[in-house]
Amino acid sequence: MSKINIKCPEATAAVNQMSTVQGNINRYSQQVTSVINTLRQDGSETYATLCTKLQTVNDSLLQEAAKMGTLAEALQYIVGAYAQAENKILGLAVTDAKRVGGNSNAANFQAILSQLTALLNWEEEEEKKAPELMSVSHEQEKAHDLYMQNEIFALLETDAYSKETWANATEAQRMDILRSFMKDLSNIYGVQLSSEVKFEAINDTARGYYLAGANTVTINSNYIGRADSYQIMQTMVHEMRHAYQHAAVDHPESFQVSPETIAQWKDNFAQVNYINYDGTNYGQYVSQPVEWDAKNFAKQYTDLSQATPEYRGSWD
Repeated sequence: MSKINIKCPEATAAVNQMSTVQGNINRYSQQVTSVINTLRQDGSETYATLCTKLQTVNDSLLQEAAKMGTLAEALQYIVGAYAQAENKILGLAVTDAKRVGGNSNAANFQAILSQLTALLNWEEEEEKKAPELMSVSHEQEKAHDLYMQNEIFALLETDAYSKETWANATEAQRMDILRSFMKDLSNIYGVQLSSEVKFEAINDTARGYYLAGANTVTINSNYIGRADSYQIMQTMVHEMRHAYQHAAVDHPESFQVSPETIAQWKDNFAQVNYINYDGTNYGQYVSQPVEWDAKNFAKQYTDLSQATPEYRGSWD
């Protein structure tokens, strides 16, 4: 916890010095903007190259500042870099980033920081505490699942993803439909995959799969041309639900999933606990938490006829 004890005279002095530094930073920004506007009006061929260089320098500055251990160190680095750049432009000595008049910006900043530390009794914590997670209730989880499910199946009723559009599409066009559908699913689920949907000729009955390690969805290309191939749209919903499950387990603070469900999914994803389908154990396979959840979410209800799950998540 930070301890604060305000001393008015010292605070006033510190504020005045900080205002001076802020004014200098604003002036640097105005000067850069003025140069850019002049170049833009001039129409010089070097304008684009110079802007690209300026953007690169700016990005590098922010990246280096972000590596600092404290906000104070980051601010000192930025102020020092601006002062050094100004002095280079003016042709002055830059060995200690001195400004005109013999004052050092770095020294000025350190003085201001020291004053603030003293007057506020500012003590930085050695370790940053992880933010407390907001507990998601079962009811909130269920409501959010139903919301996402409704959004997804409303998409399937649009012309872009309808059965009629799919039926009239070539195999290449169907692949494009699936690529577009996955982007829309990503937005609804709130997850980002490593690549667009992959297509692979799989020599078994699987229509597709999600690969957690690569964070990708693969669709069996052997199904694309079949008469019943439209069910691949539900397969996409199912496999993307697995991506959602993994993302929720890894980052529970970002998803509307209850702690109980997170625990069930995490336990089921453990290699020793996940049950792969071997052609004889479908009931066990479909009853495990992550498969039961994905099939319910994708409305693959006929696949659940042999299921006897202990876990039901939002589908109780």
